[in-house]
Amino acid sequence: MVTWVLWGLIVAMLAWMGYNYLRIRHAAKIVDNAEFESLIRTGQLIDLRDPADFHRKHILGARNIPSNQLKTSLAALRKDKPVLL
Repeated sequence: MVTWVLWGLIVAMLAWMGYNYLRIRHAAKIVDNAEFESLIRTGQLIDLRDPADFHRKHILGARNIPSNQLKTSLAALRKDKPVLL
């Protein structure tokens, strides 16, 4: 009986990991340089570095949202434009 419970937990954990992998893979897309260059004009470029690093050097037109504040700043992102990180 204990063996079945352990196998059930292992299967459930693997299913959960697979679900999260597919969910994240669907949400994010890796683009090449040419596609990034075309999207930069129509999308929102977000720089996730610390403000000090951002002020030192950044891409013109980029917005600074530090990575630790990204969850709380999601409302500031437009839903109709692609987000480039």
